[in-house]
Amino acid sequence: MAELVACAGCCPGENMIGFVRGMTDGEVTTYIADLLVEREYRGKGLGRLLLDACHELYPHTRLDLISTEGANAFYKAHGFRLVGEGLRKSYRTKTRGNVS
Repeated sequence: MAELVACAGCCPGENMIGFVRGMTDGEVTTYIADLLVEREYRGKGLGRLLLDACHELYPHTRLDLISTEGANAFYKAHGFRLVGEGLRKSYRTKTRGNVS
């Protein structure tokens, strides 16, 4: 059974500057659904710390994710490698607007 894993970094004050969200089966894979860091805080190690926090929660699982091309260099610099291809199907509705 999959469970939700979530870690967030909040500062300065009460402003959210970084966030990671994922799911895991607890045995084989932890899937990172989102990793977000405010632009002005990028390059300071926060993204790596958030990924490390997910790994610490489930140290024997692998981390899998689908990255945007612009973020591939970040993930490769932190030990990730390309595997296969990801697929996406988007649903667009009048109330939700463009969802990609």
